[in-house]
Amino acid sequence: YLLTGSDLAVLFEAKDVDVLAQAFRLLRAKARFTGKAVRSVKGKVAGVAYEGVVSPDRTVSAYQAVAGKVVVVSNSLVQLEKIVRTSKGNAPSIAGLDEYTFFRNRYPLGAKGAMGFLVITDAAIRHWCGARWRIAASRRTRAAAALSELKAVLLDHSAAAVDINKIAVDRGFDWLGRLEVHGNQVVSADYGSLRFLKPISEMNLYHASAAEARGYAQFRDNYQRQWRQFFDPIAVQFAMGPKRMTADVTVMPLIFESEYNEMSSVIGEKLLPTGAGDPHQEAVLQYLMALDMKSRPMRELAGMGGEFLGGIVNPFGWIGGWISIYVDDSPLWENIAKVAQKDPDKAGEFLEDNLNLIPAAFNVEVKSPLRLAAFLTSIKAMVMSAAPGSVKWETREHNKKFYVAIISEDGREKLAAYYAITRGMLTVSLNEKLIQRVIDRSLDDKAAQTKAASLMPGRSIGVRVQREALALLETISREQLVSEMQRKSWDNLPILNEWKKRGVSPVEFHARHWHTRLICPGGGTYRWNEKDQTMESSVFGHPDRPRKNLPPSAHPMHGIREVRFGLTFEHDGLRAQGEVLRD
Repeated sequence: YLLTGSDLAVLFEAKDVDVLAQAFRLLRAKARFTGKAVRSVKGKVAGVAYEGVVSPDRTVSAYQAVAGKVVVVSNSLVQLEKIVRTSKGNAPSIAGLDEYTFFRNRYPLGAKGAMGFLVITDAAIRHWCGARWRIAASRRTRAAAALSELKAVLLDHSAAAVDINKIAVDRGFDWLGRLEVHGNQVVSADYGSLRFLKPISEMNLYHASAAEARGYAQFRDNYQRQWRQFFDPIAVQFAMGPKRMTADVTVMPLIFESEYNEMSSVIGEKLLPTGAGDPHQEAVLQYLMALDMKSRPMRELAGMGGEFLGGIVNPFGWIGGWISIYVDDSPLWENIAKVAQKDPDKAGEFLEDNLNLIPAAFNVEVKSPLRLAAFLTSIKAMVMSAAPGSVKWETREHNKKFYVAIISEDGREKLAAYYAITRGMLTVSLNEKLIQRVIDRSLDDKAAQTKAASLMPGRSIGVRVQREALALLETISREQLVSEMQRKSWDNLPILNEWKKRGVSPVEFHARHWHTRLICPGGGTYRWNEKDQTMESSVFGHPDRPRKNLPPSAHPMHGIREVRFGLTFEHDGLRAQGEVLRD
């Protein structure tokens, strides 16, 4: 994003301002020595002296000023002035905003384990969505396309042999303003160069064309339909390490037409209690959600359920405050992975043939055992009436506790359903051994469960995925991922072949002139295939001679040990917490 013209400042808190400032002077001196067109600049902004270095195409652009005990370095003089004015109290500070106070109270400076804090305020989002910003961004996009075309013209001509301004006029690019050529760059006085487009904050934009006005009005109208009174300020506290990455995000408030609205309406203000959802270490995947049975969607569902069950009033009155779905570890997943490696299309068929082995369960909190008994009786009566003699309910015992098996009457159908009621929870599964493990856990103390529960973030929704489930997803998604990576890798080949015709290193040539290094998403390199007379990827080959030898380490899920994610709905806002653990 720096290439597209982002103004960026870094503020250094200095133990000794003079020593740090001198260190930066040495860096600027080195920039002048290594860059022929780099020149020194100095002056004052908001009454404070600054000094810096800059080149005509902004390949080098650095301005430095001192504000108290802070040394400020920015690539934009306009931005530097704004920071200085704020430090002197002549412009409002972000620290004075209500949302900043709220976010900083939630994510205090120096919090244990936190490495960074990011906040995007209501004012910032309004600024980015305003007419000046949106229209300026549109113009810069068009300017980049025009500068790219002019740059292509220069590839076959020396700068001295062409009149770049005349060529621009002939091609309808006179709106770029005065053009100059510096080195191998076409530089516009109004928009900068492909190496560094002028930041929007530096652009003098006061008028819009009729087409720009219509385009912005359409954007604004669509955008405003999503909001009530506020935009949605965002704050993120994060930490990154070689084996652990965490992020805690708060959005307050959410937009009116949020994709979370339907989910939030079901959850209401209910919060998950500690230990909800039968948490246990053997679960390789678990999803847990709070539930408000008084919410409008659940009342409507209860009404439909009552009609379906013959007019029963509130058939779901036995349900408590949460539901959960989980999948346990099992040899079945390794077998599916082996099948998927040989033929991904047969993995689904293999799973369908072994539904009774799937160690998956559905849990729901029970607040009224009597109402649950009435509900189950109604379900049984409905099934027996619809298909008499086809299935039977059989009570079985495990560890002196009872559970129910719903099996075919003749016993020849291996597919069956099982359910058990344990410690205020109904568990339903197609796997009998899983039901028995649920009973065993219910008879044990809750120490292990509490430990597992602490690993699940979020008070409205919690998700935990362990290595075994991730490995299966990696295997199943590998074929599709490789095909997508292969396509993206091959997209770079046509232009690299064009540069190869010039007798140069194609990747280096493209990076030097277009400031983008083309990379193979599979982690390979681009090379010339002499036999086929084309550039190719060392990993994926080329379209006429494809390869799919993607190394396991290239898969985005490779090396991930566990993923934890949680959502909490609060005061029309949303808090999301996530953690990724690596080997």
